[in-house]
Amino acid sequence: MTMNKYLTYCGYAGSLLILASAFLYVVIIRHPIWIAVMFTIGVLLLTLHRFVGPDSDLNRSNDKSKSLTLRRLYRQRVFGVCILYLCVLLLFIHPGFYFGYYIVNSMWFLPFIIFTVVELYTAFRIPSVEKKEGNLK
Repeated sequence: MTMNKYLTYCGYAGSLLILASAFLYVVIIRHPIWIAVMFTIGVLLLTLHRFVGPDSDLNRSNDKSKSLTLRRLYRQRVFGVCILYLCVLLLFIHPGFYFGYYIVNSMWFLPFIIFTVVELYTAFRIPSVEKKEGNLK
C-alpha cells in the first residue's frame, strides 16, 4: 500500500473517531477522560490526512493551476481542522473563569458546530465547482 492510502484511511478513521466521541460525550452523563482522548486521536488522524501528503488539502490550496474558488474552499477545510484543536483545548479545560470568561464543560460544542458547518459546506461545494470546471477525476 502506498502512503496516500494510509493517509486516506487516517482521514476516515479520524472522522469516525470524532463523530463517535462527540456522540458519546453528549449521551454519557459523566464525561470520562477517555472520550476526550478519543476525540483528540481523531483530530490528530484527520490532521494527518489534511496536512500531509501530496494530495492533501494544504497542497491543493497552494496549487496555482486550480481556480481561486477551489483554493479558497480547500483553505476553509484546513481552517476547519484548526478549529478542532480549539475543541480539544476546551475539552480538557476544567470549568471556571479563564481570561474573564466562564468556561463550562460543553463549551467545546460551539467550535465543533462551526467545524461541522464548514465541512458540510465544502463537502458539497468542492465537487460542484470541480464538475463545473471539468477538473473532476
